[in-house]
Amino acid sequence: MINLPLRNDKRENMLRQGEKHGIPLEMIEAVNGKAFSEDQLRELAWDYPACCLTPGVIGCALSHLKIYKKMVDEGIGLALVLEDDAILQEALPRVLGELEAIDKNDEAKIYLLSSHYYKSGPARNIAGGYSIRKFVDGSQGHGYVLNLKAADALYANLRPVKWEADKWYYFGEMGLVSVYCVVPHVVGVDGGSEKSDLYAERALLNKKRRTYLRKLKGVVRMRRRLEKLAWKIFRRPVLRKS
Repeated sequence: MINLPLRNDKRENMLRQGEKHGIPLEMIEAVNGKAFSEDQLRELAWDYPACCLTPGVIGCALSHLKIYKKMVDEGIGLALVLEDDAILQEALPRVLGELEAIDKNDEAKIYLLSSHYYKSGPARNIAGGYSIRKFVDGSQGHGYVLNLKAADALYANLRPVKWEADKWYYFGEMGLVSVYCVVPHVVGVDGGSEKSDLYAERALLNKKRRTYLRKLKGVVRMRRRLEKLAWKIFRRPVLRKS
């Protein structure tokens, strides 16, 4: 579980949730991007400051990469990653058990546990009425599971920081990982993005960041770009949200 030391309130809340659900949580000290100098940020982030990534967002990305490195260094086959504003739901332990049983680490996979858009159609059913569906769109990083192959691929290819930690769509299009959703979702978020420590900081640069991202969309194949546009236009009959 990723947590800044100064947010002891969030840490204690997460520990209480973990104890309630019988999930032992290991604290991973978050990287405080605001503590870096401008020169350090230029080394850590690709094309900074033109990229319009804020120091806090850069620190968040580095925090997730810190977990991926730990998985690679210690040979951890499967890991639950949580941010400290996550809300754990009752079914989470059962779903984690199912994912542990079915993931063979034969392919780089991420299983998103929070609410995202997925494509309706064939699904892999698991216990308790839950299913695993192919991810389509969305960007939340407060709760997910990834295997060792995914951790290895992400750590090897996401440095220096070029993307926010939760740009799952792009990571899939780059061929780094296969991304899935657990439906319905089993991890919520405390108060939505507006309560995030990064929200106010990101809001100031959101428009510029979206413009900058258009320059990076060469990583997305034209077929997938057209598919995504069609999904946005005809979202209701084609897409579902976990």
